[in-house]
Formats: sequence, C-alpha cells, structure tokens
Amino acid sequence: MSSEENTSRPEASASCTGSSDETSSEHWIELKGSKDFSRLLYTNPVCLLTTVNEISSPRQNVMVVSWLTATNNQGKFMMSINKNRHSAQILTLKESNVEFVLCVPVAGMETLVKNVGSVSGKWGKSKFWKDDPIAQDDDSKSDQNKASNKKKRRRFQNGIEGLHTVEIGSSMQEPKSESELFAVKGTVAHLKCCTYRIVDGKDGSAIDEDHHLILCEVKAAFVQSQYWNEEKKRFQPKCKDVSPYLTFFGSQAFGYVVSEHDS
Repeated sequence: MSSEENTSRPEASASCTGSSDETSSEHWIELKGSKDFSRLLYTNPVCLLTTVNEISSPRQNVMVVSWLTATNNQGKFMMSINKNRHSAQILTLKESNVEFVLCVPVAGMETLVKNVGSVSGKWGKSKFWKDDPIAQDDDSKSDQNKASNKKKRRRFQNGIEGLHTVEIGSSMQEPKSESELFAVKGTVAHLKCCTYRIVDGKDGSAIDEDHHLILCEVKAAFVQSQYWNEEKKRFQPKCKDVSPYLTFFGSQAFGYVVSEHDS
C-alpha cells in the first residue's frame, strides 16, 4: 500500500447528516493505495458499470453488474458477464486495457438500477435521461403488441429518468465530453478500472459457454467521506442517517450494507 494518505476532494462541507443525494453533505475522498481500492469491493456491492464505446453510437453506456469479487488486496478483481450483454462486447474488444468505471448505488436507487438492467444499449438508444422529450414516430405509437423489448424501447424513449452522468469523483459536475470516462449521478463510490485478461474458454478455463470471466484491476478510486471509515479502512455508512448502499439477493431483490451503529 502506498504511504500516501487518502486525499479529500471537497464539493461542499463534509457532514454525516442528510441523505446521500444532498450536495451540502457530500465530500469526496480520493483513495491512495491498492489495498484501499480492494476494500471497496469486499462487500460485493451492486455496481453500475459505465463504458465509453469508441466504435458505435450511443458512445456512453451503463449496465448492472453484481457478480464480481476482489481476488487480492492489491486492487485486482474478477467479474462474470453474460456474453450477450452489449457492455460485454465493449469490454472484450481488446484482450486487455479496456477502461470502465464501477459506481456503487444506494437505497432509493433500486428502481433506477432495475431500469438500467432492463434495457440494452445495443438498441441504439441512449439510456441516459434527456430533459427535452423526443417525439415518437407513428410506428412506435401504434406498435402496442410488439415484443417486450419494443415496449421497453418506447418506455425509455427519452432515456431512464434519473439516470445522469457525472465526472468520476464528483456528485454534480458533468463530463467534459462523451469520450471521457464517467460515473453515474447519485452513486457514492467510483472505481476507475481496466481489464487485463479475458477468460473465454479457449483453454478450457471458462465458467461456462455463456459467460466471460473478466479479470480487472482498479486504477483509481473515489468515495464519499460519509461512506469511508479511515481508521478501520472500511467502506460503510458512518452513521444511521446515511443511506445504505446496495447488495443483491437475486430475483430483483436487494440487500443493504448499513452503518455498524444499525447492526
């Protein structure tokens, strides 16, 4: 672990009051050292995984991932992703060094997380919310009996409500361009990562024929101060009035990582 101390990136005064979406109580810490990076993943949080696609439109994409775990305490981890996922195609464009960001959502974001997981970026529509409504064409208005994915496309014609991009390590600042790596607004930890190996089964070592096992490494990490116990090096809410972050039970049911004061 680096001897450097974790450094703060204030956006407002730090506090342990109010909900996590109140900018007055948000204060970001840039973690220093791979051991601290790994601790953000020890609890297997639900993550929103964001990518920037350099090949096709829309360039920005996000998916939900919960099958991931730290593999050491030096910032390395692995995740399992279905090969049919649009993000899986982006993450495996190269054998290594594909960059992405993991963002940890909190209680109150469950519907947003489910909506992100219900639509695919391969449909050619951005998942991110647009304030200016997009008029539907006549075909989509009359297309009431098409397949379920068609219905989802209509439902999210203007993107997923509440889904907005922010700079990594920020709560409100928008990315400077669509080519920049980004995080999801409302999330409380951001991990900038890259792939270093794709286990695809050619050597008989895959999980199964339907999933990629992707080996990755955290390169930088930011966390809101209300979720980081500096003394114990724990990723946890520091007091009762801070929203717990999400873990996953399966079948669209979420669990919550709470403050030790609530346990």
